Amino acid sequence: KLDNQEPTEYKKIGLIGDFNSWSADFELTQLDKAPHNWICTFSVDGDSMIKFRANGGWDINWGAGESDGAIDLSIQNSETGVQNGKNLKIHAGTYNVFFNDITGQFVFKAVE
Repeated sequence: KLDNQEPTEYKKIGLIGDFNSWSADFELTQLDKAPHNWICTFSVDGDSMIKFRANGGWDINWGAGESDGAIDLSIQNSETGVQNGKNLKIHAGTYNVFFNDITGQFVFKAVE
């Protein structure tokens, strides 16, 4: 955070998608010593489309790519999400997820 910024504070950031029928968010944890940075370990059983969203609503959500699934996280595991961006494609596995709610940048790192 820069001195001249006043970024929005979110109560929660979550992942939502096919894996949970686009219902309840899988919540990330905000880092105490690095506000606006969120992390989680996330597992998905099969291929899924996903997005990030804030506070359990659709008014603030992040995705990326030219079309739904254009960003395949097994090939391109980091990107900058944009408001109302397209759905991201993820494959079965367990991932460490990192997200910054100021820049929209995210990383999905497969857990071996």
